[in-house]
Amino acid sequence: MALPLCARGRPSAPWSSAPPGAVRACRPPLWLLGCALLALGPLSGGRAGPAASPPPGTLQVAVQWARVGGVPPLPDQPGPLQPVIGPASGLRVQLFAAEAPLVPVAEQPTDAQGEATFTLPAGRYWVLVPWYDALPGLPGAQASGAYLPDGRLVLAWAAVEVAPAETTAVTLLVRLLGA
Repeated sequence: MALPLCARGRPSAPWSSAPPGAVRACRPPLWLLGCALLALGPLSGGRAGPAASPPPGTLQVAVQWARVGGVPPLPDQPGPLQPVIGPASGLRVQLFAAEAPLVPVAEQPTDAQGEATFTLPAGRYWVLVPWYDALPGLPGAQASGAYLPDGRLVLAWAAVEVAPAETTAVTLLVRLLGA
């Protein structure tokens, strides 16, 4: 089957609606139009290629030992003063995406100053110190815990939001009983 010709004498597409033998208008190849649109996109304020992901944010976590005494307050009451004893070094800090809190997205131990720093994509996270039966560096010490919204027992936790290209700081207090 011979392809019909356009006005310039080039073969035309066979699926065109023009009757056989008719002269059709020449159309540039679609790939040429696509290249022109991509080249002109940045000039007209459009985007060329995939969108760039936002820069990561930084989360600085400080973990401190705190002294607690007496009866714990009711859930809707403010807690007693919790004097900070010092940095909690050697504790594991875990980060979970707030939307999927079952698998940690990052984890690292605190340094000698009780700090851990994470660089991660912007988003909402749970930052926590998991439960320890024996606290590192404090033989025989006991701590009170806290429950995550999903019911897991941890030593301390907080919900944080990390913004792109910004630093977010959070302090977690591990409450020591009878210290």
